[in-house]
Amino acid sequence: EQLALLLARGILDRGRRGLYRTYVARADWLPVVRGRLDLPRMMGQPPQMVVPCHFQEQTSDVEENRILLWTLHQLLRSGLCTEETRPTIRRAYRLLANSVTLQPCRAEQCRQRRYDRLNRDYQPLHALCAFFLRHVNPSLDAGEQEAPAFLVNSEQLFERFVHRWLAAHLATPQSPADDAPGARDLYLAPQLRYDLADELNFRIDIALFAGDKAICVMDTKYKAPNGLPAAADVQQVLAYAHAVQARQAVLVYPVRLPRPLDITIHGIRLRSTSFDVSGDLDAAGRAFVTQIGGVGEVQGI
Repeated sequence: EQLALLLARGILDRGRRGLYRTYVARADWLPVVRGRLDLPRMMGQPPQMVVPCHFQEQTSDVEENRILLWTLHQLLRSGLCTEETRPTIRRAYRLLANSVTLQPCRAEQCRQRRYDRLNRDYQPLHALCAFFLRHVNPSLDAGEQEAPAFLVNSEQLFERFVHRWLAAHLATPQSPADDAPGARDLYLAPQLRYDLADELNFRIDIALFAGDKAICVMDTKYKAPNGLPAAADVQQVLAYAHAVQARQAVLVYPVRLPRPLDITIHGIRLRSTSFDVSGDLDAAGRAFVTQIGGVGEVQGI
């Protein structure tokens, strides 16, 4: 975390002095002549109000800065940084994002680069970027180390992530036995089993209890509806809520829904919410808790 903070501060310091810029070749049709006139191309066209030109343009949208931006992007997504360092990293990210294109970079791109007096201070920044890009997460590119092929069960991963995030941020014990004074008797129950018959049962993704009373059931859905939630999703979570006699039912999606749902059916309040995993996870988690109204409102008691 301190290395990430060091990188962000180094970028902000360089930003105050001006980001590294260089000249890149451009070709465009312009209303006035700039650089070199492309006569062969112009002669092959009917008369126009613009002329084809080849020119050099100074820009900060170069690989030196793209490496920095991509590294900050990965750090913000990784969840490695706390609330103390995240604002500084966000400031550095916004500084670069105003003029630099976000595109994936590899750790190898940070090494064996050529520096001069104009960008020599980028060398330690790129060294930090190489460290983070090599260790923050894997990529699909061919690398130096062999690894077996694998599949990720995204639905299960999303469900477990939402549960772990709630468990960490709602400060609820994980079972009635773990309850403590002042915890308001709240606890989360993942994969709650509800038996309907001898060989028939429900598996509720996440249930929130107050003592022995279920107050909210949550069903995670790793998909992106085009509009309202599917009728099957609504039926499923309502059946869960009815089975455990909970007055709140929440559908959780990994993206923001175009048409969120908030209705009451036979005394059960049903809402569709999102835990947006495409950006800042801490910010998405806080927005998620706001959507479900926080623990107090979720209780409904």
